[in-house]
Amino acid sequence: MDTNQNHVSATVNATSLLSSKAVLIRLFTSAFIGNPCDKALTAEVQNSHGTEDKRVSVRKKIMQGKELNAIAATLQNVRKLAEKLSAPWLDGGLRIVPAKSLISTKLEIEKGIRDFESKVEDFIFAYDDIIARDRIALNGTFRESDYMTPAKLRTKFSARLEIFPIPSDFRVEGIDAAVKADLELEMNKLTNQRISEAKRDLVSRIQDKVSHLIGKLENMTDETRLHASLVSNVSEVCAEVKAANFDDDSSLNQLADSVEKAISTLSIDNLRTDENARDDAKEIAEQALADIQEAMAGFMG
Repeated sequence: MDTNQNHVSATVNATSLLSSKAVLIRLFTSAFIGNPCDKALTAEVQNSHGTEDKRVSVRKKIMQGKELNAIAATLQNVRKLAEKLSAPWLDGGLRIVPAKSLISTKLEIEKGIRDFESKVEDFIFAYDDIIARDRIALNGTFRESDYMTPAKLRTKFSARLEIFPIPSDFRVEGIDAAVKADLELEMNKLTNQRISEAKRDLVSRIQDKVSHLIGKLENMTDETRLHASLVSNVSEVCAEVKAANFDDDSSLNQLADSVEKAISTLSIDNLRTDENARDDAKEIAEQALADIQEAMAGFMG
């Protein structure tokens, strides 16, 4: 077997290994934001100012209030949850998660989706009251035509989780063997690039929390308020990164463990009252940051 064939074989084996350890997910969401264009008002503005057609558009905020805000908040929560439990993989929302945690990830995200759907039902239930509020708030700009039926409005909100396997090989018929080998090599290159980008994303999560801690310590004054979360957030993100470690990379786990161990020695009470403790903490955090940056460089691909 020549060198190119050996490389292709290694490519297939590496891809197969990843496909056995991880899966891809995509969270699809959509929501009505209540921002329609008012054609009548647009025409009035254009006529009163002598504006050329299609150069001005007047939009209104309708159906605003606690119900729509609750929907937006729960939708944002489920998006953040999906991001926390996974790493980026492809444009279009595809993300990669460890196969061993797929069931727990699925259950957590679906719980968030059910919360979102519950808030949508609350919104639909209050729809008549919301329209009544708008009638007063919008006054002369209120238009019945802006408001669809409850059944149609419900279709404007959706959230679903999609799960996909990672293809383990390149099965396409009718392609010359040499061309197929070149395509497999190119796909392997792109896969390795995606792996590196995903791991850099995971490392950057720890980096952000540690950098925030250092910034607080560097700029601390007598009026600075230190919350316990300043330290606990680092521990939490380290645990998050280990859980999202899609191919069980030992170096990534070791980094998370070492940073968590170093930062967990810090006492918020001491940091609040003891300047020497703050200096020591800053030194510990800076060393952790250096380790993080070294790890980041190792995942440059």
